[in-house]
Amino acid sequence: MTPGPTLVYECPKCEKTVRRESLRSGNTVGSTLFSDGKRIAPMLPKFPSIVKCKECNTFFWLNDENIVGIGHSKNANMAEFLSSDEYFEAIKSKIYCNKDEEWYLRLNLWWAFNDRTREGKDIFLTEDDKDVYESNCVALIEMLDKNKRNEKIIIAELYRNLGKYVECNSILDTIEEEKYARFKEISKKECEKNNRNVVEILEEEKEKEKIVMCPMAVYDELRRKIMKNRRRKYWGNKKRNMLKFLGKLWRFGRRRG
Repeated sequence: MTPGPTLVYECPKCEKTVRRESLRSGNTVGSTLFSDGKRIAPMLPKFPSIVKCKECNTFFWLNDENIVGIGHSKNANMAEFLSSDEYFEAIKSKIYCNKDEEWYLRLNLWWAFNDRTREGKDIFLTEDDKDVYESNCVALIEMLDKNKRNEKIIIAELYRNLGKYVECNSILDTIEEEKYARFKEISKKECEKNNRNVVEILEEEKEKEKIVMCPMAVYDELRRKIMKNRRRKYWGNKKRNMLKFLGKLWRFGRRRG
């Protein structure tokens, strides 16, 4: 694993900054894959794409529009993944602008609930948790295409998590690719046991050892966007300050008149 630069982002409401690490390259050696598609890889850590500002409680995406620098910032908090409650709150507030952003929020809400099972805890901690979890699973199914091979696997798992074992097996029976054989076998056995919870998918070592590279061109493009954002912010602030000055001058003239 080779770390990349630390990226600094700014809350669009209060201008409080957060920092997020990045990777130049990593690998999936020693990783663990689960039936909901989440892979936990020590040498390929994931970083959040959305945070909740600790200063003003505003949700904002860690995207090009909000990036303000590269490098460590003493005043910037480390970006943290949202909790299940926060993902649900973000979805309700419609912080997403397109299907990809909604998918990211709903996928991570699903994973956040399943993380409790991965950690040996009860998946539902309150009476409302089950309703939130199941309604989110239904919404994810509606966003997916049953005719696409890769999406069938996710749909089957969502049906199993909902306790709809007949629907799960029906989807699994339409999947013929050999690479999904292990998943099908495990999923069908869990259906027989009436197990709705996420389970580990055992892989062969050769399947786990994958290298992921991040080209330097990505960081060069980020630097250009950072400078562009800084120029836009500089001239925007200068314009606002000039308007404030003219307003004060006009009010002063009225008092003198």
